[in-house]
Amino acid sequence: MADKRGTILAKALELFRANGIKSTTMQQVAEASGVSKGALYLNFSSKSDLTIAAMEYLNEELVAEVNQLLEREDLSPRAQLVEQIRLQFNSVREDQNLTTEFWQEAGLQFDETMILMAEKIRMTWQLIQEKFLVRAYGDRIKTYSIDLSVILSGTLNEYSSLALLENIELQVNEAADFLVYTMDCLVEGLERDQPEPFLNESLFTRRGEVAAKLAEAVKKRLADAFEEIKAFFDAMELEDREEVDVQSVLDLLGRELDAEEPNRMLVQGLLANFREWKAIQDPRRRIADVLKIKLL
Repeated sequence: MADKRGTILAKALELFRANGIKSTTMQQVAEASGVSKGALYLNFSSKSDLTIAAMEYLNEELVAEVNQLLEREDLSPRAQLVEQIRLQFNSVREDQNLTTEFWQEAGLQFDETMILMAEKIRMTWQLIQEKFLVRAYGDRIKTYSIDLSVILSGTLNEYSSLALLENIELQVNEAADFLVYTMDCLVEGLERDQPEPFLNESLFTRRGEVAAKLAEAVKKRLADAFEEIKAFFDAMELEDREEVDVQSVLDLLGRELDAEEPNRMLVQGLLANFREWKAIQDPRRRIADVLKIKLL
C-alpha cells in the first residue's frame, strides 16, 4: 500500500473513531491527511469506497500485529495463543462503535466483491487460529486443528457479538484466559478419547473458490471500467494522429488490466493519459481503487 494511501486510511480511522463515520466528511479527511479534497478523490472515488478501504486496512493492521506475536521469543506458544485472543478482544472493544456504525451505514453497497472480501477475512482468521493452536499444542492436535479453530473462532466471534449487540463490557484478560482454558479441556478430551475429527481439509474446497471468485470479481470491475473508457472514445471523432495515440494507450491498458498481475505503475501512467476527459473520471477512479494506486 502506498504511503499516502496508508496515511489517508489511518487518518480516516482516527476521525471515524472520534466523530463517527456518518459525521465525518471527505473534506475533514483530506485536511487531516494533508491533501486536497481533489487529491483525496484521486485515491478514493466516494466516501463509501474510503470507508470500506479503511475497515479493510483496520483488519490488515490487526492481522499483521497478531502475526508478529509468533516472533515473540519472550512468550511461550500457549502465551502467544492467549495474547492473540486478547488482541482481538481489545480491537473489538476499542472499535465497537465504529464497527457497529459500519454495518449499519445505509450508504454502503454490499456487492459481491464486498461479500467475498468478508468471507476471505473470516477464513483468514480461521487459518490464523489453526496456526496458533498447532503451535500451542503441537502435533497431537493436528488431526483436530480445523475443528478446534472453528470452535475457537466461533466462540470468540460470539463473545465479540455480545459486546457489540448487547453492549456487554468484556473483561478481556479473563475472557482470553477462559477461552484458552476451554481449549485445554477440549484438547485433553480429544487426546484421551481419540474420536474421529468432524471436519477435515477436504470439506474446505471453498477456500480456493473464494479466492478465485474474488479475483474474478476484481477482474470484472476492471473490465467494466475499461469498457466504459473504450466506449467513450469509440463514440468520439478524433483527429487521425490523436486517434492513433488514444488507441495505442487503450490497447496497452486493456492488455495490462487483463494480465494476472497488472503492473500498477504502468497502469497508473496509462490512466494519466485520460485525465483531461471529465466524462471518464469515474471509471478511471474505479480502476485506481481496485489496484490501490493514485491517479496522476
